Amino acid sequence: MDFLSKTAEIFTRLETDRAAVEKDAEKQLSTMLTDTHDASNHMQNVLQQLITEADLIAVQTTMFEDFSAAAERLIKASVDIEGRRAQYPARNKPELLETVRHDPENPGDGVTPKVAAQEALAHETVQIMNEQLATMHRALRDNQALQAEVRGDMKGKQASEKTDHAALKLKYRKNGEAKPQSQLIHDQWVDNINSLLQRVQDCLKQTAFERSTAVELRAQRAQLEIVAAWATMDIMRDKQADRRRQLRYLEGKIDRLRTHHDQLQALYQVMPEKEAHLTESLDKAEARLETRNKRPQQECKTDDAEESLVSEVEELKDMLDELSKHKARMEAEIQECVQDWDLGKEQLKDAEAARDIDAQCLKIEYYGSRLCAEHQSHAWLVKGVNYEYDTAILPPPKNIKS
Repeated sequence: MDFLSKTAEIFTRLETDRAAVEKDAEKQLSTMLTDTHDASNHMQNVLQQLITEADLIAVQTTMFEDFSAAAERLIKASVDIEGRRAQYPARNKPELLETVRHDPENPGDGVTPKVAAQEALAHETVQIMNEQLATMHRALRDNQALQAEVRGDMKGKQASEKTDHAALKLKYRKNGEAKPQSQLIHDQWVDNINSLLQRVQDCLKQTAFERSTAVELRAQRAQLEIVAAWATMDIMRDKQADRRRQLRYLEGKIDRLRTHHDQLQALYQVMPEKEAHLTESLDKAEARLETRNKRPQQECKTDDAEESLVSEVEELKDMLDELSKHKARMEAEIQECVQDWDLGKEQLKDAEAARDIDAQCLKIEYYGSRLCAEHQSHAWLVKGVNYEYDTAILPPPKNIKS
């Protein structure tokens, strides 16, 4: 009887212990299932942060590419300006104008140093942008590598969650011996999660810093280029005023030469009439002297009348000789005036051509630099991320006059 009681007691205790062990195992399995589920959801959020950060990096990359392309356009514009300026007529070459800066016919030129400085600044910008682009591409690759690692970790946790859930709902077990397959302890599992999260946090912090630096860098380079462009524009516009003074001077010079030529021509037209009058008077004086010499021999004598006639002939000959010499001088003066007039017209034509080149260079500078476009904000929409980039505030575009 004691044996039967003891057996019943053992059965009762075993059943109680079995139920307690099974309940504890289910509780621990349920707790771990919750932890795995929470970790999987957290990894999902972390992955979304990485994706968002990757989109922002892609935005910055696109903006740097556009910024670098704008600097390349500025380089092309600078080269184009110097190419146009190389087409100046010979007497309007900038290097010649610099030596005659105070000559009203030739305004001075200081554009070349400004354009060269602007081109050097643009080359420097391209180099900086390329270096920053390499940094952004490297950051994007690191971000994508972390995304792959997070996805792999999340996939493992989702699979673990599924197997733990199946184990929790299991009502029987198959034949065979079950052995633990653990390769790490729970603390190591937690450490692995924290290590991955720390690397993600470090990556996000670093790329956020790089994006902030990128924004400041672009703003700084844009401001430098804008200042250089305005300096070039200002000296070009100042040169326009000098060029207009040059044109006015040459136009006035041509008008003065035209007036002088017309006056010379008017006087020259009177010359034949004056010459004819003197010739007529000389012929008359010689005829009178010749006629008087026909007096009888005994009546030919030297007297005041004869001396007066001889003096008249000599003076009239001197007058004709003087008039002839002055006519030659007047013809030379007219020829020189015509040459100066033709030269003035050529100078005016060259100055007008130089003025047109200056106007073309001014437009190339305005539209090739950031002055025309960068005073507006650019909204970028990349993979659903709206990133607003405001450039430095610019003054209103200045009037461009040919």
